[in-house]
Amino acid sequence: MGLVKQGLVWRYGVMSNAKIYITLDLDWLSDEYLAISIDILAKYGVKATIFATHDSRLLRSLDSDDYEIGLHPNFDPGGGMYNLNALYELHKLYPQAVGTRSHTLLFGSRLLPELERCHMKYESNIFMYMHEGLHCVARSKTITSVPFNWSDDKHLELEHGFATGELPPLDNAGLNVFNFHPVHIYLNTDVYSRYESSKANFNNPGMAEYVNRELGVRNLFEDLCSSIANNGVESGLLSDLI
Repeated sequence: MGLVKQGLVWRYGVMSNAKIYITLDLDWLSDEYLAISIDILAKYGVKATIFATHDSRLLRSLDSDDYEIGLHPNFDPGGGMYNLNALYELHKLYPQAVGTRSHTLLFGSRLLPELERCHMKYESNIFMYMHEGLHCVARSKTITSVPFNWSDDKHLELEHGFATGELPPLDNAGLNVFNFHPVHIYLNTDVYSRYESSKANFNNPGMAEYVNRELGVRNLFEDLCSSIANNGVESGLLSDLI
């Protein structure tokens, strides 16, 4: 069965056994605000891969069976050369990490040897919005490329609504990899200008003034997690694909 309308919201009916992958790009958000995303995932028993940008006590406390920590380096120093230290420093913080996704998805073949030196097994920088039939491909002899087909920032850019019917179906053929940003979950972002306005108060109490009380990304995230749990769909970690 496909989508089923319940009241004013489209929700998912009976699903196939396809596994769903949730990823989070941390983007330097502090633990106090990240906790909302983790609480929602835990509430519904949904696994997630979290791409870290900095040291986080909360990330270190998570059960590795349910949460995978990957690296989210910012390779762009603004001078035209890759900032490789961003990768090396994150690898020191999270030596168990086997996957990476670059901030702004900046990537190139010249980075592959550096990923191999840090024992990365996959990268996830290919974004194909709402695409069906995605699958992993070999990026090198030792590194796999794991594409993703939905992200909250693109959703906001395209000004889509916040019913789960706006997302790729959970029984979509091929890989279903959803990407969220915990800052958008915290703010419950409904329009991108809300996020831009909040930046002056990033990671401080003033950010609470910008939280959206109507429908937004947090509602979409929770509805997705609820649909995964209530329909018996299995969630997984990106490292499961390697």
